[in-house]
Amino acid sequence: GTAVTTGIADALAGEFQPLPSRVESRVVVAQIVPPPAVETITLSSDALFVFSEATLVPSAQWLLNRLADTIKMTKALEKVELVGHTDRLSYNGHPERNQLLSEQRAASIKQFLIGQGIAADKIHASGVGAAQPIVQCPTSQSEEKQVACLQPNRRVEITLYGSK
Repeated sequence: GTAVTTGIADALAGEFQPLPSRVESRVVVAQIVPPPAVETITLSSDALFVFSEATLVPSAQWLLNRLADTIKMTKALEKVELVGHTDRLSYNGHPERNQLLSEQRAASIKQFLIGQGIAADKIHASGVGAAQPIVQCPTSQSEEKQVACLQPNRRVEITLYGSK
């Protein structure tokens, strides 16, 4: 038995390389990456809501039905993120009302989408008030001109996460 063991050991001895004096090791940390946004859609609040309210106007139904269809066509839908935005104009002198209004508008769209068969647990609705404006307008303008100028800021952004 010793001769065989020695013979195998001798035969294998030439195939082994000495271990390096310093062994390098790497730690790989798994990072959870959210799914990429498939599509971001911006809808004008003026086309969806009564001015300064969270009540959907009747004509909004067509737009929101198209939105629901787009969401339903998204494969492996992870999440629908709705973010309401307002302009900086305060409502009866209460600027905090804009934050609440932006949240209520996103919630109104969420309820509509749930009614169209989109799973409630996939829809996240929030509002940022006037914190993320697209345009800035001079405060020296009349209120009517400011309302018109600030229109692009009144919107709901919808981001779909999943794959096409």
